[in-house]
Amino acid sequence: MPRLPPHLLHRAHAHSPLLPLLLPPCRDAPSALSELRWLRAHAATTSQPLRPLCERRRRGEPLQYILGTQPFGELEILCRRGVLIPRQETEDLIHRLAALLATTNPPTTRPLRILDLCTGTGCIPLLLHSLLPASTTTLAIDISPRAIHLARRNLRHNVGLGALPASAAQNVTFQRGDVLDVPKLLDAVRAHFGPGEGGGRGVVDVVVSNPPYISARGFDVETAASVRRYEPRLALVPAADVKCELCTKTF
Repeated sequence: MPRLPPHLLHRAHAHSPLLPLLLPPCRDAPSALSELRWLRAHAATTSQPLRPLCERRRRGEPLQYILGTQPFGELEILCRRGVLIPRQETEDLIHRLAALLATTNPPTTRPLRILDLCTGTGCIPLLLHSLLPASTTTLAIDISPRAIHLARRNLRHNVGLGALPASAAQNVTFQRGDVLDVPKLLDAVRAHFGPGEGGGRGVVDVVVSNPPYISARGFDVETAASVRRYEPRLALVPAADVKCELCTKTF
């Protein structure tokens, strides 16, 4: 990473002695100023001293872990260490998916059924639920107990904020499970949605997922240092021996 110009550090210090702490992770003054404002507001709200928060950011800790939240559409997603931080690209894709579903005729008169695999914070199913009819039913699965705990908190948190309807507490379910254990996954789907027509497999209309997608080498070489140090490798790098095929007939 190239060194910051001394004149930039001097100007930053003249604005605030804490601003130079934020320049290394931000790399430019406007971004550092924005983060300083957010950190200052967070310190005031939580009655914490500001400098330790800036020091954490200087060491590369993601801002979302320090502030504890990340905006995601109209939702406020709680962020904690050990669970992947929601990305803007994911938010954009979910808005596109919701718009596509809004123009698609439903298969029957029953509520839309969504299955989310590797749910993490729960940001994907919760945002979809905020954009789709309140009757939509969702089952979201993750192997991490910490992720499931946080996803359930995010559901309650956003219902409490009024960002989700109260019915979301019944229509969105977070459940721990291994998405690569297909027999158990199918059992969970059947148990949640009920059998399909004629007593067959339970029918799912939409399957969404943000699974581990970075190679081990890519994680070590190409990802940002803050990602490697602070975000869960489990959510980003698949196991080396993973070989699983989920065909369209599975659900």
